[in-house]
Amino acid sequence: MTQVVIPRAWIDGDACPVSDLPVHELFLQRARSDPSALAVRQWGVALTYRQLASVAGGLAQRLSAVGVGPGSRVGLCMRRTLRLPASMLAVLMAGGTFVPLDLEQPAERLHTMAGDAGIETALVDAVGAEMLTGVVGRLLTVGDAGDDVQQLPGSGQPTCAAAMDDLAYIMYTSGSTGRPKGVMVS
Repeated sequence: MTQVVIPRAWIDGDACPVSDLPVHELFLQRARSDPSALAVRQWGVALTYRQLASVAGGLAQRLSAVGVGPGSRVGLCMRRTLRLPASMLAVLMAGGTFVPLDLEQPAERLHTMAGDAGIETALVDAVGAEMLTGVVGRLLTVGDAGDDVQQLPGSGQPTCAAAMDDLAYIMYTSGSTGRPKGVMVS
C-alpha cells in the first residue's frame, strides 16, 4: 500500500485550507519549503518532497517534449507503486489532464475509457504497455517492476503552467448503464 503523507496542519485545522493555486503548484511550494520532509512511502521505500518533485519534473519534461500540454489527455496505466503519484504530478506539471486506467479492469473496458477520454499519450509500466499497445498512439514507459522510482529521470521543472480551472483529471465510474462514464474534475 502507498502511503501519502499529509501535512499535520491540514489534519489538525478546523477546515481544509483553500488556495487559488493548482495542486501541483502547492506540492512544489511544499517541496521548496521543506525538501527533506517525507512525501510518500511504500514497501519500505520513501521519497522526500525534493525527490518526488525531481522525478515528477523529469517526467513532465518528457511529456512536454512529446507535445503534452493544456487540453492533452494522458492515460496512467500502471501498477500502484511510487511511480503513480510521480506520474500524476508530472501530467499536471506539463499542463495535461490525467486519466487513471486501473489494470484490474478488463482490457475492453480500458480500451473504451481510453477512446472515450481521447487519450493520445499514456504513461505505462510493462503491464500497462501490454494492455494499451495498439489502443493509445504514444506509450511512454515509466519503468519495469524491478526499477526503483528514484532511478527515473529527474531534475526537471514544468514548461507549462496549468490554471485552477483547467481540467486536472477524468475519473471513470461504473455508469448506471454498464458503460463507463467519465467525471471531469478541475
